[in-house]
Amino acid sequence: MIDAHCHLDFEVFDVDRDALMSARDERDVGIDGFVVPGTRPSRFGKLARDARCHVAVGVHPAYLDEMITAEHLANAAERNGAIAIGEFGLDRRLRERFSLERQQGYARVQLTVAEALELPVILHVVREHGAMLALLEDFPKTRGMVHSFSGSAEVARDYLRRGFHLSFSPLVLWEKSKVRAVVTDVPRDRLLIETDAPDQGSDKSPDGRSEPALLFRVRDEVARLRDESPGSIAKCTAANARALFSIASSAS
Repeated sequence: MIDAHCHLDFEVFDVDRDALMSARDERDVGIDGFVVPGTRPSRFGKLARDARCHVAVGVHPAYLDEMITAEHLANAAERNGAIAIGEFGLDRRLRERFSLERQQGYARVQLTVAEALELPVILHVVREHGAMLALLEDFPKTRGMVHSFSGSAEVARDYLRRGFHLSFSPLVLWEKSKVRAVVTDVPRDRLLIETDAPDQGSDKSPDGRSEPALLFRVRDEVARLRDESPGSIAKCTAANARALFSIASSAS
């Protein structure tokens, strides 16, 4: 399996990162790789030398006060062997700190870098899907994934028409989550799963953080909702992540 979005570079994992990355389920299935998105320049490339981690570089909308130039971002991507540009995007919850116009401007910079480097993007979109879809009209060749997808079925179809993958997070574990209905309609070749650790699902953890092992629960719930086997979901989502991010197949 591949966790398509996991913040393993965060300091909360410094004490036991290796052990957590080796988690296995009751059938002795492990996680072969982790897509580690960038959130702020100070963390770029922290895990770039770990073969299990596939790093991206990008500036999350919560850290736009640390935004760097397009040239510096492109250099960081090349220096760290980035598989993608992201995570970046639009977040309505942050409008008091960063206006929508400012968020759009910096998203445009990162989309431009991704287009120039021919890299996929990792999008963070919270309650701003209309604005993001409008922005993507100017970048018709750009592909990537919408991480922790939280939109409606109609929004999902709009992203899919643009060639994007949709990644499902621990949101699918919440009985009232609307994405539980959406996940059933995503084509198998556009489906991804993730933990978004350490934040999502942390309410279910005794130490206040979620961990890579949560991916097993996400896999199982996506499989149940789609009436497929966990093994089938693990196989197709890993293949999709490898194809999208140009990740070599695991020797195991």
